[in-house]
Amino acid sequence: MAIELLRTVIEALNNPFAIQILVFLLQRGEAKLTDILVFVTGVSKYRSVRRTIFSLEKAGLVEKEVITWGRAKKWNLRLTKLGEKIAKSILESLRSVLKEHAKKGT
Repeated sequence: MAIELLRTVIEALNNPFAIQILVFLLQRGEAKLTDILVFVTGVSKYRSVRRTIFSLEKAGLVEKEVITWGRAKKWNLRLTKLGEKIAKSILESLRSVLKEHAKKGT
């Protein structure tokens, strides 16, 4: 069970835009799909971003609330507790690596 969860999470993080989406949601708390599209790609990679969000949702890192009215749909996305822990860990690791790199460069 834990191995399967780990495999699913790693596969989700391997998707294009996954880390950008997690960090964006960590900073914003909650966001609409359109906000994520603009932040991540400038709206040009809709299918790829949607596929990444589905993968993150399947891995239990993101929750999606779909609000519909007529034929229109609005997605509200937020991190789960697991997603928040992983996003914080990734962000902290990146900051640490960048700090180290900056020290070596000076």
